[in-house]
Amino acid sequence: MPEYLTDIKFRVEDIHIDEMISECKRLRDQAIISFLWVSGCRPSEMLEFCKKDIFFLEDKVHFKLVTKKLGRGGRFKVNERTLVFNSDNRWIQIIKEYSELMSNPEVPLFKISDRAIEYIITKVSTTVLGFPLAPYHFRHSRMSKLAETKGLTQLMYFKGSADARSVSAYLHGRPFEVDL
Repeated sequence: MPEYLTDIKFRVEDIHIDEMISECKRLRDQAIISFLWVSGCRPSEMLEFCKKDIFFLEDKVHFKLVTKKLGRGGRFKVNERTLVFNSDNRWIQIIKEYSELMSNPEVPLFKISDRAIEYIITKVSTTVLGFPLAPYHFRHSRMSKLAETKGLTQLMYFKGSADARSVSAYLHGRPFEVDL
């Protein structure tokens, strides 16, 4: 099995997302790729996202995301967080355009299965990049980028995590010069 399928070493970049979106014929598929890229969320979190969870305030867009994790004792822990983006972001514009097609604010934006999302991303990435990606490649790449540019607490919040150990997979050492 190729290494890029067993280990997340391939780093998805903005240019790859733009190329993948250009390949998509359906606005829904463009919105799925855009949403997973900007939010870094899991497909299961995206599938619960409704039109009522988007707030447009001045030049910012707020996404209210819900993370459900199985905690100790077999109980689900629900963690809500709000991610704020610039409204002029090209991927946010795709999501906004798609969300405006939805009339019922209580219905999830994406009426699709996890498996269908994986199929779309695998198919488009294979066509554009020459090899398949999974939704987790988007998440890992987004979190790794944030780990380099933001602090640990911002990364934990963005990911929807209360434990610093859960973000350690996104912290990669990079060479640098030390001035003494």
